[in-house]
Amino acid sequence: MKTRRKAKQRRDAPSLAQQLETASKETVKAVYDLDLKTALDSDICDVRIAAGMRIGDLAKDILASIKQDNRFPGERTLHIAYDSASSGCLYPMQVAERMIQRAIRSGSGEEAIDWMLKVLGTKEAAGKMIEALWGVPVDQEIALTKSVKIVPITDLPDGPQKRMLTEYKFGASDSVLMTSLDFVQPKSALVLERTVSPLVFDPTGNGNDQDEMKAYVADEALLGEITLALTVVGPRVPISAYIWFAYSDPDIQLAVSMNARRMRALEILPHRSEEYPPLDPTEAVEIVNAYLNLDDPTKGKVRLALQRLNQAQRRRSVGDRALELAIAFEALLGQGTTEMTHKITVRSTRLFGGDAEERKRNVALMKEMYQIRSTLVHEGKDATGTKKILNAKIPVDAIIDEAVLKCVELIKTIIRRGSIPEWSEWDVLEHSPE
Repeated sequence: MKTRRKAKQRRDAPSLAQQLETASKETVKAVYDLDLKTALDSDICDVRIAAGMRIGDLAKDILASIKQDNRFPGERTLHIAYDSASSGCLYPMQVAERMIQRAIRSGSGEEAIDWMLKVLGTKEAAGKMIEALWGVPVDQEIALTKSVKIVPITDLPDGPQKRMLTEYKFGASDSVLMTSLDFVQPKSALVLERTVSPLVFDPTGNGNDQDEMKAYVADEALLGEITLALTVVGPRVPISAYIWFAYSDPDIQLAVSMNARRMRALEILPHRSEEYPPLDPTEAVEIVNAYLNLDDPTKGKVRLALQRLNQAQRRRSVGDRALELAIAFEALLGQGTTEMTHKITVRSTRLFGGDAEERKRNVALMKEMYQIRSTLVHEGKDATGTKKILNAKIPVDAIIDEAVLKCVELIKTIIRRGSIPEWSEWDVLEHSPE
């Protein structure tokens, strides 16, 4: 008798699809009294949070039905890869919430079930590693290398990370801490396509492949190198906003449903906002590939010079800027630890070439840049006023601005040469640029 009663109760119980559809039509009660779809799409953060919490409550009642449905993995645990380096529990921890969200969008419980079964059965998926950039506007997509392109931010696939950048009210922040970056929207992004495998997996097994994780970290480092190299194409100050991964298949991306992003450590904030011109495609491709093809010892020195040049353009005081530039020049032109001013002045002048007047100006410029540096280092103050360059009096900040351009020229010259001259031979044998 009891067995027949239980069987009847099971027949009378709503199906999993019906439960999902009922949940999808729930409302966010209390203050808002909105249906879940409207609440999830709200511009108000608190409303979206309330909707998420309501979905979480509804999911608790539905999870038992999912586990009892023989189409699903029962009591097993399955993770989904957020990218090749990280993952999280999809089944059973998040499965009910994701299926309710899907039913809200599609209006069908059966469709939500089919969708989740498809995701759970997917072995691998293609996606994009994306790094949004300040300071590098582009008019159109540019293939910088065989694997990396730069695109306008508007060309990126829709997602929460993109919306954070495109919908943020730049210049209208009410944050206690404001920086110059609050007034300029990132306008481009580096994009690197890659495939994630396995996508859905048992965490008690191998999980994220160690070689794939290393390759992912290497790809992230590659984007950083490309960003740095773009410093001399302009010049400009490329700065990473943040990095994220997005699957190409929107069905897979919805299952991940992550707003995850990673930020590179930003040591020095730019002291002012700049609107840089669009990136020159020809020079960008040339410089990026030549830089990436440098041998490791040369690349290490050029990398240091690029970092210091980038920071010199972010800093405010002329002394700090001169100090950064001196480090950049010495990384590429120095040899040993003595007579640096003389070495940098003579070697840069020979490397740049030009007529007699240009060479004399370069010598005077380098000497004054080092004098501005010395005023800070040895006298503990910033240089002010003007300095004499040949027969003209030039403000100290203008001298540093010109030294920045000379540093750009030097770095591009070394990158294009493919090597740093052997200075002990260069000083004796070479007297003009290659």
